[in-house]
Amino acid sequence: MDRVRRAGAEIIAVAARDNADVERTRGALKLDFVLVPGPTPELYRRYGITNHANERLPMPSTFVIDRQGIVRWQHVGRDDRDRVNSAKVLEELARLR
Repeated sequence: MDRVRRAGAEIIAVAARDNADVERTRGALKLDFVLVPGPTPELYRRYGITNHANERLPMPSTFVIDRQGIVRWQHVGRDDRDRVNSAKVLEELARLR
């Protein structure tokens, strides 16, 4: 988290759960970043992150969005285990400077 913040960025995590579950998770894990309830399958389709095995769930995805709200980089996992590492995210953040 500190390296992300030093890069001038913020983390916003979107959970594939409802608001009550997000609040329980936030409290249990004592998260120091924003965690918001999951969007709808329509939003998954819009961003191209639909899990084709279960369209009610998204694929693991990471987006780098600039201050104007433009997606500058994204990683959409091929399956539930395909997640980007923090070094790659930091590399993409550095490109925005």
